[in-house]
Amino acid sequence: MKYIVNRISVSNTPDFIIRDAHGKDLYKLTNQAKVGSNYGLFDVAGKKCADIKQVISFSNKIRITSDSREITLTLSFPFKINGDPFIKFKGLDWSTQGNICHHVYSILDGSYEVARVRMTGALDPNMDLFSKMIATKHREMEIDCNDKYDEPLTFAVIIAIEIAADAEGSRTAN
Repeated sequence: MKYIVNRISVSNTPDFIIRDAHGKDLYKLTNQAKVGSNYGLFDVAGKKCADIKQVISFSNKIRITSDSREITLTLSFPFKINGDPFIKFKGLDWSTQGNICHHVYSILDGSYEVARVRMTGALDPNMDLFSKMIATKHREMEIDCNDKYDEPLTFAVIIAIEIAADAEGSRTAN
């Protein structure tokens, strides 16, 4: 199933609706904190599907609680210079592949693709860094989800990855 999400919604607005490619409302993400990243993911009927909270620590951690299940995501960088960051999962046997900070990546369960995320539209290479950061926030994310996996959990993981990537924005250029 394909979804389109306005990227500015993930980190800059208190609430937003996740819609499928046909415009049908599926989920609502609600900011539940005045400071930091603390979101609730609800289906359109109002049932809570997941909590997504940024954990205060020395590393960039996000905790997801869904159906009495707790998953922790940590954004990690390899030891080589300019290496692409990746996500370490605790409580879920998934991995990421691609460039998280440029929002072009896949989430994998072994060799099966759970979801693919990519930013739509291109940026002007002549833009200064500040203009690129602003333009990146206003682009859309195209998300392809594998129907075999738990959709709310997949969205919670993608939102957590985007929160981690935004928090790491000062270290890498979007």
